[in-house]
Amino acid sequence: MRLVWIALLVVAASCGRIETPAPEAPAVDRSMGWRHARTNLYLDDRAPETQVFRFSGLDAARMSIPISSIAKQRLWVRGRCDGAGEVEAAQDGVSALRGFTRDAPFAFDLPSGARDAAVLVPGPDVRTCRLQVRGADGLSYRLRLEREELSAPLRVRQLDAGRGGCHRSFGSVPGDALAAIMAAPGRGALSVTCPMPAGDGELMPDAREAFQARAMALTGARLPDAVLDSGNAMAAIDFTNAPELDLIYISSLHMRADFTGYMLTRMLAWHAARGTVIRIMLTDSLQLSLDRNLYADLAARFPNVQLQMFRAGGLGQGDSGAFDRLHRANHVKVFATLARRPGRSVFMIGGRNLHDGFTFDQPRDLSPWPFLRSYTVDRMYSIVFFFAAYRDLEMRFDDEAVVRRMAAHMAAYWHRDHDSQALADPQGPRADNVPAAALRGGTMRHFVSVPYTDGRALEQLYVDLFDAAQRRIDMTSPFLNMTPRIAAAMERALARGVSLRLVTRTEIPEPATIFATTLNRLFVEAYADRMTILAHDPRRWTLHSKILVVDARLAVISSTNLNQRSFLHDTENGVLILDRAQAGRVLRLIDEYGRDSMRQENEQPISGFLRRVMSLGFVRRLF
Repeated sequence: MRLVWIALLVVAASCGRIETPAPEAPAVDRSMGWRHARTNLYLDDRAPETQVFRFSGLDAARMSIPISSIAKQRLWVRGRCDGAGEVEAAQDGVSALRGFTRDAPFAFDLPSGARDAAVLVPGPDVRTCRLQVRGADGLSYRLRLEREELSAPLRVRQLDAGRGGCHRSFGSVPGDALAAIMAAPGRGALSVTCPMPAGDGELMPDAREAFQARAMALTGARLPDAVLDSGNAMAAIDFTNAPELDLIYISSLHMRADFTGYMLTRMLAWHAARGTVIRIMLTDSLQLSLDRNLYADLAARFPNVQLQMFRAGGLGQGDSGAFDRLHRANHVKVFATLARRPGRSVFMIGGRNLHDGFTFDQPRDLSPWPFLRSYTVDRMYSIVFFFAAYRDLEMRFDDEAVVRRMAAHMAAYWHRDHDSQALADPQGPRADNVPAAALRGGTMRHFVSVPYTDGRALEQLYVDLFDAAQRRIDMTSPFLNMTPRIAAAMERALARGVSLRLVTRTEIPEPATIFATTLNRLFVEAYADRMTILAHDPRRWTLHSKILVVDARLAVISSTNLNQRSFLHDTENGVLILDRAQAGRVLRLIDEYGRDSMRQENEQPISGFLRRVMSLGFVRRLF
């Protein structure tokens, strides 16, 4: 079975080679009407609990609304819009594009369970559409479609309008390389917020506490420990002290239909029923049927739940189209709630995905609920059933101004161009003066990376961080396979006498272990005599946190692995924090990791065959 995987990998890799030199960021005209705005609509064979669906036309040159059915019967849809447009749908087994004029009726049908079976393409003047949905069993309901930037709650429109990024340049900071990076991270190509106070963001290394923090943000109360211990997915949830929320963001590599995912979905449904705008972004290729059914059902019940299933491909820069759609992923990790009452908003960022492996050290018994995943610890090569417990880190912010600034920045990512994945350009002044002293400490910035549209700006940021180090670099990463440019910067740091410490893992209990373990061991083999490399003990938890600390002053808490996938393929995000107190807290956590780890030597067990496979540059660039 392993040989089959390797053969498929090499064949796929040979179709998707990526050049090593960092490309220039592609030119994108971000004037008004620059992007393809795509908003997914899910229909069911029951009437939705809210009757308004909002589609985005913000800065759009083109709008499209893919329509999927999760119904168990064929649906017939008739509609009218207040402007001209087109509908692409199957007719007699052949896809056909049909235009319509203002207030003229259009019609199409959706087979049972059909995904993206029809695409409604409103013209630029369309503000509203009305749909009538009918089923063979007498089902009938209406749905109103509205332009989001014209009809969404004011607070949501204000966040979207600002985009949250920073267009501003800042004064030079002579003699302080780390402060200079804070003044211009990514050399202008990386999408970042302007500097803001570092504040008292809370580190959340404990898995259950991180889940409870989400429960607190959504319900105003912790779940009883007995509920978490039992894994009772139907346990009562107390919403007595739940905050009123305008907007919820959830972005993750994937979100599984297990105890963690289902309890969060129940909490989201409570807020959706009260009109909260909920935006969920997940990686399309990693959402298997159980997962997809759970969240598609939520979006069909509540059309104010907007679901983006990330797919990329055919984007230039050496891409191979179909392979990239499967391989590239959304790796931005955000949980955010925007409350109407100041002081109750939350923004969480870090490395955790949303499933039981990031909440518990052992799987819960979910067999009473066949629509949820049942895990087992001994089926490591099964994507559906394998379970691993992860030791990770997130940072939680509750300062209202900081939360809103980072949530506004997420709007730039959410409202990106569907075709190229390019982010919206920040709004506001292009120049501002910030005192150098303010950049030397006590500040932070949130970043979002789309490497194939921003010229691999995150790679440049990490090169700059390694080059800025004068004394020490402390880091954790579960995956090791640095790009040549970052590896060269690390070599320069070692040559300057910078002390490097890395906590990682050499045993990886995941389906891709054959590749990832080999690459990690190759890294250890190359560097164990030149830096301190510690392998975390995997017997209870497998290390998954992604941390970088430079000179005990600047900390990066992010979703970014120290591998080529993070810098060449996947979207990523994180926070740069230039603050000695916060960096000190992060270093103490790395010290704790180190106490549960073992110092590594150069000699590593690597098969000759895998060594040869992973020596191929185009294979390494996939990971």
